Amino acid sequence: MKDTYIEQVNGLLDGGADLLLVETVFDNLNCKAALFADEVLKCKTNTDVRQVGVEWAIQQTKELIEFGVPCIHFYTMGKSDNVQQIVGSFS
Repeated sequence: MKDTYIEQVNGLLDGGADLLLVETVFDNLNCKAALFADEVLKCKTNTDVRQVGVEWAIQQTKELIEFGVPCIHFYTMGKSDNVQQIVGSFS
């Protein structure tokens, strides 16, 4: 879903849009995907993209903890430093 929003946001920005407005949201996941796409497109480097992903993961983890999820599992995909940063934010 986020890839679709990234494509749409790219098209809007290439077309000269000055403001992006996410409206008529019935599903919070759609809204989050659209906002995430906007954040990713602002990034200039892969390091910037990685940091956006880490910040989103921290926020999602906080929400899961607040809702009482008993266990959280992270897939490192060979990038354990990302998980260390996420988990470190809760120390």
